[in-house]
Amino acid sequence: MSTGSSSIAWLITAGLLASGCGSSTQASAIDDATDSAIDATADTDQGLAAFCQGSAAKAQRGATVVSPAAVSSSELVLDCCMGVVARFHVADAIGARVDVLIRGMGGNPPAGDLDLANPPTGLAVSIASDGTIVSAILSGTVRLDRPANYVDPSHVSVCAEVHAPGSALDGVRLYVSGFPVASLGAQDRLTFKLLSDPKVTAQTAATMPLASLGLATEPVIRLSSIAWYAGAKHQVFWDQLATTAALRNKVGNVGTQGVPFVVEADGARIYLGTFYSLISSQTFPGPTIVMENLSPAGFTIDPAYPAPTSGTDLRSDPRILKVLTETGKLIP
Repeated sequence: MSTGSSSIAWLITAGLLASGCGSSTQASAIDDATDSAIDATADTDQGLAAFCQGSAAKAQRGATVVSPAAVSSSELVLDCCMGVVARFHVADAIGARVDVLIRGMGGNPPAGDLDLANPPTGLAVSIASDGTIVSAILSGTVRLDRPANYVDPSHVSVCAEVHAPGSALDGVRLYVSGFPVASLGAQDRLTFKLLSDPKVTAQTAATMPLASLGLATEPVIRLSSIAWYAGAKHQVFWDQLATTAALRNKVGNVGTQGVPFVVEADGARIYLGTFYSLISSQTFPGPTIVMENLSPAGFTIDPAYPAPTSGTDLRSDPRILKVLTETGKLIP
C-alpha cells in the first residue's frame, strides 16, 4: 500500500477459496490496523454465554478483550459450497486477524442457531489466522439470516470459542450479532467508473461539471470487488477474484495526464478522481489512486496529488460511508 504499512490484510484469492474447501493454500496478508479499544481487565472466568452479550462485537484472548472489535464480511461462492466470512480485525490485540468461515456444503448454510459442538449435516465452520486455516474445534453457536430478495444484506451472528492446542488462537472467543453481509445483488451500490470518452484527461474532466461527464457502463471497481475498506487511511482490499492485475488491464496506460474516474454510491455521483502516475508533474485536486502504489492486496485512495488539500475530504462523503457500513465493508 502507499502508506508503507507492514501490518496484515486479508485477500480472498482463488487459493484461499480452495483452502476454505480443504486446501492448505495460504492467502496473502499485508495490512490490518484498527483503532479498537482494548480492555485488559476482563474477567477471563466468565462463561461464553456471558461473553456473548450486548450490541458491540468482541474478541478475547486471555485477559485481553477488544470491544468494540472491527469486523468486516463477505459472501463466499465456492466450487464446493456457499456461505459467508466474518473477519475480526484484531491483530493489534489478539496477534492476528481472525476469520470465521461459515459454509453450507452443497448450498447455503442451514437456518437457525446452529450448535458448533454438534453441527448439523451440511454445515462447515472454519477458523483462519491471517488467512491460514487453523485446525480447531469450536464451541458456541453461529447463525445466518438470509433476506427474501437478492439485494438486501444477510446477517451473521457468531458466539464461539476456539479450541486449538498449540495454536496462538487456542482459547480465543469471538462475538458478533446480526452483522450485515453484502448480497451479490448489491454489487453496484458502490462503483468506480471510467469516462465513456477515453480522450478526456483528468485535467480536462476536473474543469467540467460532475453531472456532465459521460460514464462507461461497466465499472472498473464495484462493491463486490471490496473485502473491506479501512476508513482512516482509505485503503481498499480486494475480495475473492478481484485483482490488481485486472484493474491495471481495465485502466490501461495513464500517461502523464491521468485517467479520470467517477465514484457513485447508490447511483449518485459523489466525486471525480483519477488514476495517476508518479511520473506526472501535474497536480490533481481530488482523490487519486497512484498506479505505482498498487499492491497485490489492493490500493489506497489519496486525497489529492501530490499533496493533501485543505478542503472537504470527498473520500469520506456520508453516502459512501453509509453503503460501506450497511454492507459490512467499513472498518476504522
